[in-house]
Amino acid sequence: LPFGGVGESGKGHYHGFEGFEAFSKKKAVFFQSRVNGMGLFKPPYGTLFERMINLLIR
Repeated sequence: LPFGGVGESGKGHYHGFEGFEAFSKKKAVFFQSRVNGMGLFKPPYGTLFERMINLLIR
């Protein structure tokens, strides 16, 4: 139970979502996908790469 004041004053102010926001730092998080299309463009080239190039050349 919050005590020590009314409204935003007092000790109980930091026990909710506002307290979480006040004491947290936001940071960006990057998740690398397991499916990576860049492997198709690096040697050694496979048959899938050759098919894609032939399709684009037509």
